[in-house]
Amino acid sequence: MMKLLCQQSNILIKILYKMKDITEKKLIKLGFERQDVTEEEAGDKPYYYFTYEIGGLCLISNSNDECVDGMYVVEFFDYSDTVRFNDIKTLTDLVEILKFNKIF
Repeated sequence: MMKLLCQQSNILIKILYKMKDITEKKLIKLGFERQDVTEEEAGDKPYYYFTYEIGGLCLISNSNDECVDGMYVVEFFDYSDTVRFNDIKTLTDLVEILKFNKIF
């Protein structure tokens, strides 16, 4: 029984880790644009983040200096306290839905 629980626990950990896979490379592939903040603008060391704009909506990532293990989190700009994406599949699905339903 204990062995089965350990196996299930390891599978769950792998699934949760794999879900948190929003990398810089994947954001760029999805169409996000890098926004650089200079040392002068930041008042400290420079940093960058990513944005994706469509139909009046803006998705924004955390900055490169806030990443944990190179993984990003994406939120709706101005709604960061309500919706957060931390897995690439859900984010990709959202972008595809927005693209498909965009009014030109």
